[in-house]
Amino acid sequence: MVRRTAAAVGIMILFAACGEQGAAVVARSTEATAEPTTTTTMPPASKPVVIVTADDVAGWWDGAAWREAADGPLPVAGGETYRMVDLGRPVTTAVGGAPNEGCDANNTEPGIPMEGFEWPHWQYDGSVAVSGDHDVTPRPARRLDLPAPPDVVEAARQMLAAQGVADPAPDVVEQVSADLDGDGTDEQIVVANHGSTEYFDETGASASIVFLRRVNGGTVVDHFVTADAPREREGPPPYVRNFLHIGAVADLNGDGTMEFVVQFHYYEGRGTVIHEMSKVDVPRVLQSFCGL
Repeated sequence: MVRRTAAAVGIMILFAACGEQGAAVVARSTEATAEPTTTTTMPPASKPVVIVTADDVAGWWDGAAWREAADGPLPVAGGETYRMVDLGRPVTTAVGGAPNEGCDANNTEPGIPMEGFEWPHWQYDGSVAVSGDHDVTPRPARRLDLPAPPDVVEAARQMLAAQGVADPAPDVVEQVSADLDGDGTDEQIVVANHGSTEYFDETGASASIVFLRRVNGGTVVDHFVTADAPREREGPPPYVRNFLHIGAVADLNGDGTMEFVVQFHYYEGRGTVIHEMSKVDVPRVLQSFCGL
């Protein structure tokens, strides 16, 4: 029998791992000597901003707080304009239709079809659709070249070790650089893998992890974001892997600080988890899932 980490209990474990296992912070000195400038903040949008991922609603900003899709009727009727944000692609627009039942696989969240827009790939796509009229990309975000430098690989090793995974040279598969909070210093979002790259992991030892690096007072601080790791799984192998990916970086609620989108997929489904950066950690604020 195959045990799936991305279905039923397993998918909830992955959601729960996002920003709720403690910061898992590793601090190291850095050569940076310039002090960051004042963080760029502004009042967030005072009217609802709806966030849609591959036709499933992740939730919305109600003018004061984040709301998940299950919190009540969506504050849209159809005909609203959305900005389509995807890391590495220009921002485009689409018109949203009326809310519907959403994902055909499980209907866990309502959906909003995007008229005239085709999601690049149902399973792998990390795009987000953002309603409202604020600037969703106040600062650029870019993927950095690989292979990653030794200090990033070492940080990935320590982050995996904190999840019970020993790997002297983990595979850093993605680095995204952006000034999330507008203080003049870029943060980095890092994705690293260990073990099998196949959907089915016969050993049960494979892992993927996401963490955020930022400079605080001249010191590099690493914050755990989320992981698909052996300690999160139940029962014996084989397991189905969740592969993690950074899909988008955008200011979703108009407060001047950019959130980032972690997308994950497995062989028969996908999900999205949205994080924001606070002064002390990177909590999950919204999520969506579609699969079996």
